[in-house]
Formats: sequence, C-alpha cells, structure tokens
Amino acid sequence: MPNLNTATVNISESDYRWIAEAAYYKALARGFAPENAEQDWLAAIDDFLKLHQKPPKNGLIRLSINAGIAA
Repeated sequence: MPNLNTATVNISESDYRWIAEAAYYKALARGFAPENAEQDWLAAIDDFLKLHQKPPKNGLIRLSINAGIAA
C-alpha cells in the first residue's frame, strides 16, 4: 500500500472513476461488508498506482485525489 504521508500524486477525474470502479468490484467480491470499505479504496489506489505509474525513486507515494470533491 502507498504511504499516505509522503509525496503527492494528482489524478484526473477519469482516474478517480477508475479507482472508484475498482473499489466497487473489490467490495462486490467480498459481499459489500461495510467494515472493509476503506481497505477496498486503498487496495484500488494501490492497483491504480501499480498499473499507471512508475514508482518514485524513493519508493514513497501519497495519492491526492483532485476530482472536485471536498475532503
């Protein structure tokens, strides 16, 4: 999993949708049990980073979702 306290990676709205869909399918696979929703998102982010980015030289990444959604 990425370390969420280091560098920042901005993503597009389409990338955010990719992550959201991946998280949905992870939740679907485990029957939508609510206690693991955050882990589904973190795993989807990890999948996205593995598929779409080269790892940074120091190996540390923080994902900052820039899709117009207030935190």
